[in-house]
Amino acid sequence: MLLLSAVLAVTAACGSGGDGPSAGDPADAHLLGTPNKATGTPVRIGFANADGGAGANFPTIGQSAQAAAAYANDYLGGIGGHPLQLVTCDDRSDGVSAAQCATKFVNSGVVGVLHGSVTDTQPYVSALGAAHIPWMAMSGLTPAEFTGERVFLWTAGILGQLGGIAKYAVDHKFTNVGVIGVNVPGVTAVMNSFGTPIFNAAGIKLKLTLIPPGTPDPTPQVTAALSASPQAVIVYADAPTCRGVIPALADGSAPDGKKPVVFITNVCVGQSVLQTVPAADFEGVQLPAYVGPTGSDGETRLYDAVLHKYAPKLNVLDGDTSHGYVVTLAMIRALNGAGVTGDLTSDTLSAALRKARDVRLPLGNGATFTCDGKAIPTFRAMCSGQLVSATLVDARPSSFDVIDATDLIARSFRAS
Repeated sequence: MLLLSAVLAVTAACGSGGDGPSAGDPADAHLLGTPNKATGTPVRIGFANADGGAGANFPTIGQSAQAAAAYANDYLGGIGGHPLQLVTCDDRSDGVSAAQCATKFVNSGVVGVLHGSVTDTQPYVSALGAAHIPWMAMSGLTPAEFTGERVFLWTAGILGQLGGIAKYAVDHKFTNVGVIGVNVPGVTAVMNSFGTPIFNAAGIKLKLTLIPPGTPDPTPQVTAALSASPQAVIVYADAPTCRGVIPALADGSAPDGKKPVVFITNVCVGQSVLQTVPAADFEGVQLPAYVGPTGSDGETRLYDAVLHKYAPKLNVLDGDTSHGYVVTLAMIRALNGAGVTGDLTSDTLSAALRKARDVRLPLGNGATFTCDGKAIPTFRAMCSGQLVSATLVDARPSSFDVIDATDLIARSFRAS
């Protein structure tokens, strides 16, 4: 379900939708560095991604992952000198292909699997865990991923997102935060399991206002949420609901006349929303757990250069596209940073990831991750509590801050 993906995924970026001209600058080709061609036996890594299905469908994520692999093979010596080969399987989000893809990966001899974007990770985590094959992702979608022995999550995902919002609230001395969400199990479960403990630990009151799915005009629910005078409001909604909630929040105010700070997910800045909601309604809205281009910094220019060379038809500003590049290059940096040599196995790959320290997250605006299992002890698979938060100007991310929610998350979920 797309809404659940929006609630749990960390890839929050402002999408322009579909393929388009690359923003890459040929003049930045020098950022690729000195050619260092990988040779020898390929390192085979699976790449699970929703592609070709009737529902969730993210082909550009896979294409940007292939671009990152090609860049590494040509300029970074691949992985430990060996070329990286991504073994793909198109998950059609049909309730069947996830298990089929997991079986394919187990039987194809891959030494690890990267998560692009799929709606159901459970079949992968279960099958790969039984085969002792590492699962590597930007964030987790199931509790089993948070504590998996061979699961590596570059970021804290929904925990980081909620923790980052809570830390923002603490820093700004907020005591009352509202949540406006569609009344589906994905939203209520996340708020009950993660939102309430995190905000309780921060000493902040959290009130959830639910909107029935398919509600044509959510103004009454938005008005009800604002009547509690929240200093901030978090929106978890599908695109049709966002088209009603965002303008209602822009037009409304609390009884004291003040407007709350609004936090949204990438779904609310998808193309279908931007086409109908005025850009002015997004002014100052916060986009937590943002992973994507951040302007003219070196990471963004490298991303532009890689896509210009290896995937010139992709739109570098598309909100989904960068995810494949980021999750793939993060793994490459972690393994090379750990000094891997020789032919990798599932065991040596896991050991190398556990050794990697302070790995720079691609397009992370300076955020880093360390996968030694100690970043957030209760959730050993999570490699960082850092996240990038963006502020929208003209409906696009324009200023960025790195927030470290590690301590707050750790306090919220202490090991028993």
